[in-house]
Amino acid sequence: PLNFEDVVAQAEKSVCRIQATGIGGGSGFLIDTDVIMTNRHVVDCMLVDEIEVSFPNNPSISNSKLSAKIIYEAPKLDVAILRVP
Repeated sequence: PLNFEDVVAQAEKSVCRIQATGIGGGSGFLIDTDVIMTNRHVVDCMLVDEIEVSFPNNPSISNSKLSAKIIYEAPKLDVAILRVP
């Protein structure tokens, strides 16, 4: 069985930074290999072609910025789902 530190180390690789050029941003996390969940207010003012996602705690892709697209929004729940390549 994994201890607490192992679980955190595995989970932090899925945490991402979401931002757009000239606009603020926020964070999200992978819920599938190419799907990210975040808060809707994080991507509310972002255009589909400006969303950049990076994974600072994942050594295999930490230097990459990926383009993401919004595939689902639920304003009342403040939830947004993004897809990355």
